[in-house]
Amino acid sequence: MRWKSKNNTLTKQIKKAIGNRILFFSIAFMIIIFGLTLYDLSISFKQLRSRIEEQLKPIEDFAIGQAMINNLDTVDLKIQNFNESNNSSFKVEWVRQGVPIHKIVTWYFPFSWIYDYPIGEIAGFQFGYFKVTGNLLSDKSLIYDLLFRLSLFSIITISVICILSPLAKKIPEQLFIDPINHFIDLISNNLAHGDGREDLNPVELQLLERKILSLLTSATDLEKNKAAIELGQLSARLAHDVRSPLAAMEMSLEMLSKKTTSDDLKILKSGIRTIRDIANNVLDRHRNPTIYLESSEQIINTDGNIIRHVLLYPLIEMIISQKKHEWCLQPCEISLTIDSIAKNAWIKTAPNEIKRLLSNLMNNAYDALEKKHIGIIHIILSINNNHISLKLKDNGVGIPADKIESVLNGISLKHFGNGLGLSSAKNYIETLGGSLSISSQVGEGTDVTLLIPQASDISWLPKCISIHKSDICIIIDDDSSMLIYWKERLDNIGIISILFSTYHEAYSWVINNKHLLNSVVFIVDYELTGTDINGLVFIDEFGEKSNCYLVTSYAEEFFLQEAVKKSKVWLIAKSLINEIPLQIYDI
Repeated sequence: MRWKSKNNTLTKQIKKAIGNRILFFSIAFMIIIFGLTLYDLSISFKQLRSRIEEQLKPIEDFAIGQAMINNLDTVDLKIQNFNESNNSSFKVEWVRQGVPIHKIVTWYFPFSWIYDYPIGEIAGFQFGYFKVTGNLLSDKSLIYDLLFRLSLFSIITISVICILSPLAKKIPEQLFIDPINHFIDLISNNLAHGDGREDLNPVELQLLERKILSLLTSATDLEKNKAAIELGQLSARLAHDVRSPLAAMEMSLEMLSKKTTSDDLKILKSGIRTIRDIANNVLDRHRNPTIYLESSEQIINTDGNIIRHVLLYPLIEMIISQKKHEWCLQPCEISLTIDSIAKNAWIKTAPNEIKRLLSNLMNNAYDALEKKHIGIIHIILSINNNHISLKLKDNGVGIPADKIESVLNGISLKHFGNGLGLSSAKNYIETLGGSLSISSQVGEGTDVTLLIPQASDISWLPKCISIHKSDICIIIDDDSSMLIYWKERLDNIGIISILFSTYHEAYSWVINNKHLLNSVVFIVDYELTGTDINGLVFIDEFGEKSNCYLVTSYAEEFFLQEAVKKSKVWLIAKSLINEIPLQIYDI
């Protein structure tokens, strides 16, 4: 049987449990009062009977005496005189023959009553009875008593109807039903906060309501935060997934560009850069702050303020993407030139600091552009001895030669950028063991050159991927474009490759071919879709560490660098795999 909520609502249960009981006891009280009133009226009638018998006793004695001497006419005269002279509310009639019918005072609607007073008998002779009749309205004593009883009963009845009956409804509603409905509205978010009803409730319920509102607010904020986190995670995952095939496409284009000079390549490269800008911007805004390191779901938080080994090239790309988005209403041309060797150049710094520095330098260059639509900011990344050279060139208003030193000391020049970015950049680069210099001509533009020492103590960074001619390369990556890239690259040098897109496929192969592991080179993606086990866990379980290469987009994360250092595994940034040469040896 289907349950119907309307037959079992809380409101009906409360009314039934409280309101109906109040009505029941009210009606029972009325019945009791009514019974007491009837009882009092019966007492009043008994008292009336006593008064009648008291007044008729002398007439009875007279009638018996006159009957003894056979003088009945005097009895009729006596009764007549009694009726005429009596101030009572009743009349008497002598019935000489018959048996009394109304042995008690009997009421006749609406106000009449009748009573048969029996006359005693002598020597078996029956003298009949006195038929007494009267009117309630003519008996003041009786009418006063009756009015009093009826008035009392009426007052009580009206009280029950006007007071207890509404209370039977209002008590459950005010104390239970209304507050419960109020709280249900709150929980359902149907009632606006502070609608003025709070003060109508008792203090205890007001306190409860405030707590409910507080919990609702917290729950709403939690849901919003949860939704924002989920959106951020989804965006970060999307951006990360887009960057991986982009890297494969760009590397393929670079190899293709060596064979052709078609203008189509320029169009493709431009499109790839645009998509990368979008991915970088999404990833920077919504990047997932937590990454799983082990299958035990230990969560490691990334922290951009921790000093670690950092690739300068991706950071520059990230800042350029940000600035294109930030300046979209008044865009300028931003170009980037990078030497192939400089792409794989690492420095040791905190990523947030270097990003803040680059952002300030680009802001200075942008502020110096008088006409944004023809403004150009050109960034050049190259290697100069053991230093990375980063040059920012703009065609802005320039800085007077005699003001350059002041700008480097933090003095702001009106119309020539804010100056503060250059000063702080110079100080920070010097803490890294580098230098910052400026060359500028008024009206032509400014060149800012940073020289930053390359990191040389990176134990996990391979100079090449070493493969013996007889080795088998096991490639594990959930991105099909990366698998195609590796297969083509390895086929070109005659190396056998076996490709796996899932952890389970690779695991099954390794279990069935353990005898080949000594001649296997593992190239494994860090993030493996469809499992909590990552590439580093896989390598730790099956690989010979000297022949294992972990490929990831998270190569600059501190926790991962520490993990591969501990595991003695080679770490390669996915965006730079084309910059790592393949070294084939025979011995």
